Amino acid sequence: MWKIAYHLQARGKDALGYLKSTSELYGLVAAPWDTTNCGGRVWWSTAKTYKNVITNDLVLYTSADGYLRTGQASHLENAQKGILMEHLLCYLDMANDPARKAKYAPIIAAQAPGVFHYGKNATKDIGSVWYAPNAGGSVWQPEGSARGLAAIVAAAK
Repeated sequence: MWKIAYHLQARGKDALGYLKSTSELYGLVAAPWDTTNCGGRVWWSTAKTYKNVITNDLVLYTSADGYLRTGQASHLENAQKGILMEHLLCYLDMANDPARKAKYAPIIAAQAPGVFHYGKNATKDIGSVWYAPNAGGSVWQPEGSARGLAAIVAAAK
């Protein structure tokens, strides 16, 4: 909706309705952030049985994008709540700052062993669950593999 609003604004048209709706929808999506397990994230459903990595990736992306578009501090705070490993790796590469790398070194060091010990299946593919032994909840798709590989690459750096 932000893109529609900016498209309208660029053509001199009123976009207030889109901007207002975007803000309201963002509030609904970001509100259920839960820190009771997995270091935070939003639940996949109201049953609260699973925290889907793709859903959370989109919440974090939207938060970061929202901050860049609106400058609202709450968007930035939400974006920083759950920095995923590939985002952290990209951030540290771009920042090229030893002090920042040192700040995140403990997080990076904790992720890779989780991938090695808990995140692989019998064929050594990396799933979406690597913070605890898989009890049937891991999803074996490219997204999980990419995130696990990002954790390993980050630890290797």
